[in-house]
Amino acid sequence: MSRIVIGSGLVQIQAESWTEMRQLVSAKRLLPQFSEDSLSYTVFALDGQVIYTFTIWKGAVPAGHGITQTENDVAKADFEAAMKAIGNASIISPSSAGDPTFTIYASTVIPALGKSMLGLWNGAASGTVLRLQELWLRNVTTTAITGVLDAFHLLRFDRAPSTTGTPLSATPHDSRDSLPAQVGFATGATIDPLSESVPLRPFLISSDEFVPGALDAEFQEHVWDEHLPRYQASPRTRPITVRPGQGLHLKCLTSTLVGAFDVLMIFTQG
Repeated sequence: MSRIVIGSGLVQIQAESWTEMRQLVSAKRLLPQFSEDSLSYTVFALDGQVIYTFTIWKGAVPAGHGITQTENDVAKADFEAAMKAIGNASIISPSSAGDPTFTIYASTVIPALGKSMLGLWNGAASGTVLRLQELWLRNVTTTAITGVLDAFHLLRFDRAPSTTGTPLSATPHDSRDSLPAQVGFATGATIDPLSESVPLRPFLISSDEFVPGALDAEFQEHVWDEHLPRYQASPRTRPITVRPGQGLHLKCLTSTLVGAFDVLMIFTQG
């Protein structure tokens, strides 16, 4: 059990283990903070009037501190690798500033059977959770072709891609925000189908060219796709969530090399 201390207007909960501290930060979408001296790190996270804390020793663990040297050394390595660099971000009320938000954009992606049009991998040591807020998919073909009806599935997966494809960079909506190095984005990555979930969202879209002003299905579909996302998180449901050790991608299910699409995802971090 965690030890609870009440004082100074705050309820302090001292986590019993680094695993517990990690789980609290992730589950509650808290911003980790820390202070350090020559002997230790004091890691903490604020949740309203509650402060969660955990102490990691830089060297030998003093007697009577309830953690073995091995447990401490594992916690120290994990903290320094995955959390220290992103710690001590400014704590701003989500109600006034929102969660850290990022856009990832793949331009003019040519579909192919089994191709990952756009995807992300959230490494197991990232210490962060990503939530999909919007997915945009637009047909951008304007030259005359014979298109097909392309099928796409939005899928979560739980095994790292075997090839990285073409890496892409996420753009923060606030330049102060950043993602851990363990989070990566790409188009064309190779993902094991056995690691994929059932479809979270299926889509159908024509790859035939659209002609501005034409009264055909492609132009009307294009108009809709300019103004409405293919997926948008609802206020009454949880957004599609990608935890450490998970990925998410939009996969083409049609045997075709015809047409081109822009794919854009907007994520929040917490």
